[in-house]
Amino acid sequence: MNEFADNIAGALISAGAVVVAIPGEANFNDIREYQGRKFKFDQHFYLTFRLREEDRKDYIINYLAPGSESLGRLAYRLVRGRVLSVTATGKDLSGDLGFLNDAYPAGYCREMKFTGLRVDNLDDRIIGIDGVAYVVIQSYQGNGYLNVLLDRPLDQPVTHTSVVTGGWEKTRNKDWGINSDGLLIGSVAMYPARDGRFEENYTRNGVTVRHSRHVNADDTTTETFDTLLAMSVQPDNCWAR
Repeated sequence: MNEFADNIAGALISAGAVVVAIPGEANFNDIREYQGRKFKFDQHFYLTFRLREEDRKDYIINYLAPGSESLGRLAYRLVRGRVLSVTATGKDLSGDLGFLNDAYPAGYCREMKFTGLRVDNLDDRIIGIDGVAYVVIQSYQGNGYLNVLLDRPLDQPVTHTSVVTGGWEKTRNKDWGINSDGLLIGSVAMYPARDGRFEENYTRNGVTVRHSRHVNADDTTTETFDTLLAMSVQPDNCWAR
């Protein structure tokens, strides 16, 4: 549905991204190369609901519009948060901060134990672990450690010997700017479902949305609107000001 695509595209563009429609089809986590940039399609936004026939005339007002607006807000916050982390450099990551108490594998996304810190709380601060920038979204004292939750899973494995730096700046104290040449959001059509659903694709402002409809045994229909996105950042062209 065009309204779904418009809401997602509008949110991404207002967050500072350029949206690029990439030819072909993809599944979740597929990697596509387009115009010299690699895109990993690991952002799947979808809205699904079940309709009786008598609900169909009002489904846009009651289901599609509020759902797509909520997903638009989510897309905006995702872009701002991820770029915020990627673009932190220089003084934001300078200075020894403390130590990790344990080792954690790449992809770890729960609380991490920090010790020997020069600050008591890291909420909303930019930190570096082995030179990779993260934003702390929650931290609290417990069991003799500062327990820290980062804005995303670990990009690479870390141990107690990892270099932990930064912690000077709170993100709310900075006006983050995004160079439109530095951030691309790729959108691609998803491969068709394999369960015999009726499907249509819509592309608006670079965002492709798949609309699928499945008739259930009780004569209701399950309606799904989804879009598959990828983020590609060119750090040399992004900045924080």
